[in-house]
Amino acid sequence: MEHHAEGTEAFLTNAFGTHINTELPDTETETILRYIRAFLLLYPWLLEAGDTDFARRMTSFINPYPAEYIALVLPPSYAPDLDTLIDDYHTLNPDRNRPLDMYPLFAALREDKIAQYTNLGSVKARKTFHYRLPNSRISDPNWTLAQEWNNWVVIEELASDPAKINAMSEDYLALKADTFIGFEQKWINKTKDWLA
Repeated sequence: MEHHAEGTEAFLTNAFGTHINTELPDTETETILRYIRAFLLLYPWLLEAGDTDFARRMTSFINPYPAEYIALVLPPSYAPDLDTLIDDYHTLNPDRNRPLDMYPLFAALREDKIAQYTNLGSVKARKTFHYRLPNSRISDPNWTLAQEWNNWVVIEELASDPAKINAMSEDYLALKADTFIGFEQKWINKTKDWLA
């Protein structure tokens, strides 16, 4: 504040974000997949709960995951090994600009494989999730990192409940198939019921 730092909300062109790099409980493929699924299921709710800034939504820094990837990953029958998980991720997401960037983790687990992908720029390998959805509101005296961290904790809680992930995934896919307009708001409302 005393140095007049500005956050996302200061100008329409500010697409500043807060990056959170959280350690995994383990690096089993099933665990990684649960976190990806939990994030995908919660993404519309996270945009609302975190009041994701318009400038950040409109720029390419936190592009949502493609519908084709979500449709591949959410069915409970999807049970890849690590190499298949990475191959599928890269085939449908050849882009670092995702709100949950998995490439640093994948590089830590399969460095040679990620090094073959020449369209990603520099990827620093680390055994963490690279969560880059939250705004940066450092000019707001009422904003704290705890607010953004608490939203990440909701992802962690869902990721620790495989049965709930499967049930929510089936609910998500059924609603998506039956909805022509307004899916995101309908899913946000359902997510609130799931989280209640």
